[in-house]
Amino acid sequence: MEESIKKRAFEGGPESASGKARPTDDTTKDGSAAAACRGAGGAAKGFPADFDPIPWPALTLNEVADKTVPAAMNWKAPDPNPIVPVATSSCETFQFLHDSNIPEHHREVLDEDADEAVDVGKYHFFDLDFTDGDGNVHSLRLAMNDGSGDCNDGVWGGLWDLNTNARLADLESTGDCETTVTQREEWTGNLGFSPPAFRSSSLILATKSDFERFVVLLMNWASQLTGAFCPTRDDEEEE
Repeated sequence: MEESIKKRAFEGGPESASGKARPTDDTTKDGSAAAACRGAGGAAKGFPADFDPIPWPALTLNEVADKTVPAAMNWKAPDPNPIVPVATSSCETFQFLHDSNIPEHHREVLDEDADEAVDVGKYHFFDLDFTDGDGNVHSLRLAMNDGSGDCNDGVWGGLWDLNTNARLADLESTGDCETTVTQREEWTGNLGFSPPAFRSSSLILATKSDFERFVVLLMNWASQLTGAFCPTRDDEEEE
């Protein structure tokens, strides 16, 4: 498992169900997966010429030893559970400027001087394997940034399929401590189960789809594992 975690940190997971090979190079000194897996011609090794690796920061992945659902989530998972936690990690906001959901007021600070932006939140990553209703296994990575309390930020980040680099959902800070979860058209699969409802006045589902509820479920699980803030409350009405 330790070797698998090490490879996932760079490669973004095992070989995909579609049979696409993963690159096998080590990360570069600056931790750029994109730079590490590109050959002299600029194309990613082991991928189609138009494949553009996400420049993930250099992450130290901590294996999730306990795969069971935290009791605090109050969720009765299907048996077998299609969600298998793999690892958690974290980095400073300025280390993942690739994220297009960084609020503009923070990006301006980050672009000017990263040294002055150490208090602009922190990214928490949750890697997992998800088996959909059709039996396909997806290697997913959830990124959550809980922002700055002084700015009344909501959570921002996203959910990626590491086998394809597709961004499946957006997390956006959209108001006073408000977070909006939006399913992207890149997700075309079958979840295979009905995610639980949630209660929060500060967490909005853009389309109210089951997939967005699935993302909120992952956000809750990540929060239990990493301590990241997740804007769900049991005593509030569902949006």
